Amino acid sequence: MRASRAQSTLAVLVVRRATAFLGSENFLVGSMQYNRELGLITTNRPIVAKLTLVLDKDAAGGEFWDA
Repeated sequence: MRASRAQSTLAVLVVRRATAFLGSENFLVGSMQYNRELGLITTNRPIVAKLTLVLDKDAAGGEFWDA
């Protein structure tokens, strides 16, 4: 029998380079009302700056999608 492995996904959202949200939420009604989700909001400048740097680096050279 094969052992199962838990998987998790981390979402990171930075707003105006001043506030960051890190969490497991799927922003859907079912996830927000029925699932156990965990999130953290921070305004700690060094943390927000580091997250912004990582996100900017990840997005460099990518293409923006506009619906």
